[in-house]
Amino acid sequence: MSNINHKISGGVILIIYQKISIIIILLLLLSVVTAFAAPAGIKTPPTPANNPKTLPAPEALIEFRVDRAGFDGNIAYAEGVFYNSGEVKIKRIKSITVKLWGRNSNQEDMLVAVETFRDIPVNLSPGEFLPQGLFFRKIYERRHYPRWWSEETDWEFELERSL
Repeated sequence: MSNINHKISGGVILIIYQKISIIIILLLLLSVVTAFAAPAGIKTPPTPANNPKTLPAPEALIEFRVDRAGFDGNIAYAEGVFYNSGEVKIKRIKSITVKLWGRNSNQEDMLVAVETFRDIPVNLSPGEFLPQGLFFRKIYERRHYPRWWSEETDWEFELERSL
């Protein structure tokens, strides 16, 4: 009987030893894999999602929407609104070039005038508008059109600083 107990306990010890050996081998493999996957001292580079320093800055955009346009002597004029279509408050337009276009009855667009405007106080939050009249001295096409529109380029703004 003692011989049977000795064989049973020896078999149990052998099974436990094999399980422990398998666990040790798996732990060694895991440590080798992680050592190659992320070497010590090297961190995963930040992405825009987890690093606020790489997020794009809020965009500042402004449009001039023409309501009415025409000529007064040798000057073209456009009445409309400056519209803040961006994501930040714009305090002042330091500089903006506006191209005034006319669309004739054949749906052809003609460049009527171009002017660069400077130092226009606007104080516009995103989504707000400000009525404005613009006067153009550089006239390219002097005709009356059924439809007017504008194109804004080369802008520079003074933005309100957020606290």
